[in-house]
Amino acid sequence: MLVFIFTFNLMDTVGRWLAGQRFGMIGDRMTLILTYGRVIFIATSFIIDYNAGPEWLTGIHGDWFKIVNMALFAFTNGYCSTLCAIKTPSRAPEDSKEVVGTFVGVFITIGIVLGSIIALGVGRLIKQNEK
Repeated sequence: MLVFIFTFNLMDTVGRWLAGQRFGMIGDRMTLILTYGRVIFIATSFIIDYNAGPEWLTGIHGDWFKIVNMALFAFTNGYCSTLCAIKTPSRAPEDSKEVVGTFVGVFITIGIVLGSIIALGVGRLIKQNEK
């Protein structure tokens, strides 16, 4: 479990760092494609959770797939969210840029808090079902 938490936090941080660098910037269209493309992680999560894939992918020797999936999910999480947070205020009308930037920061924080609260609740549900 610690490997997954470490992997997520490391790759999320790397993604956020890269998006903040000049050489890490990509165009608006590619940002949208990459952001919407993250839907693939719904499918890969189901494959992992229900061991629905082939044995070599999700079986006892398939831990590599779980870790790579987590690393890619975390990287794209940090990268895409930071790119969107950077690009959004610049697309707003001149008189709204400050307000839009504030809303981006507030809603990122709300999203992190809600995600943490939901994760705590789901964790408790899972522990109750395991008993």
